[in-house]
Amino acid sequence: MTLPSSGAISLNDVQGEHGGSNPISLSEYYGVAQSVPSSGNAISLQDFRGTYWEGNLTIGSYSTGRGGDTYYGYSNPTYSSSAVGFGSFNHPVSTWIIAPAAATRIYAACYYEQPGNVLRFEMHGQTSNGGWTTIVVNGYSFDRTAAVIDGSYTAATGTGWYWRIQTGFPYLGTSGTKKCGLKI
Repeated sequence: MTLPSSGAISLNDVQGEHGGSNPISLSEYYGVAQSVPSSGNAISLQDFRGTYWEGNLTIGSYSTGRGGDTYYGYSNPTYSSSAVGFGSFNHPVSTWIIAPAAATRIYAACYYEQPGNVLRFEMHGQTSNGGWTTIVVNGYSFDRTAAVIDGSYTAATGTGWYWRIQTGFPYLGTSGTKKCGLKI
């Protein structure tokens, strides 16, 4: 769940949203969100106001060879429905774990499919909704309830969702590194 923008925030709240290890230390959270310093400056609990689980997605691409389809984003072939890996995703604290306090869920893929104009998101781990409410891609929010569950991936291995979106997909682009996160 996104940390509150006002009121009390505890170290347990920070760990519940961003992962981490025990004993909890603020020093393990450098750069975990845009409002948290990446190094050097002291971190305070105030820096975590309104933050959510996010990491850096370095965009890669994969051409399927079928009718000019190209995927832009990230896919881990070990956990996603794609047999080919492209791009990368990292999180400063827990590189794959979405909800450390709950069942293990792994961020398996997030990519834009062109020319189909589809944003796909996949999470590995048996779960009905993945425990998240919104995916944020480069500052743009996509609600889980507005997505279509992708039957080609939903199985014992995990769940996939997709959204039909506008042509050109300004949210992710075709190169560079973008912030991607989940609001739980």
